[in-house]
Amino acid sequence: LEALKDYIRSEKVRVIVQSSYFPTDAAKAVASTNGAKVLVLCQSVGELPGCDDYLSMTRNNIEAILGALEG
Repeated sequence: LEALKDYIRSEKVRVIVQSSYFPTDAAKAVASTNGAKVLVLCQSVGELPGCDDYLSMTRNNIEAILGALEG
């Protein structure tokens, strides 16, 4: 875990992406040590609100990624 934190710091990782299937506790703990954001993406249609079909799921994921990189 320390090696991962060091890597994130040295490479200036801004976003940690993970599936909504897994709990976000570990990702948030790692992100909090260096100011990165945790971004939860939808893997399957219907998995998250607003992801009712393939196109809306893809749109949701792309908008989430762009938003995380902008802000």
